[in-house]
Amino acid sequence: MMTLDEAKASGAIAIFEDKYKKIGGLLRVIKMGDKSCELCGGTHVTNTKDIEQFAITNYISNGSGH
Repeated sequence: MMTLDEAKASGAIAIFEDKYKKIGGLLRVIKMGDKSCELCGGTHVTNTKDIEQFAITNYISNGSGH
């Protein structure tokens, strides 16, 4: 949990930054190893081990213009 400015300074990606600015206060930051660090719009599991087996089949950034 950290402020928007703290999250951005730590390298977190803020895809919906305008929405996070409206929330103010502390925001949840989710980090998965050294692969992903993002502001969280809502997680559905406490830990990825709860998912058991899963596979990432695609990784894209919709806001990247690619």
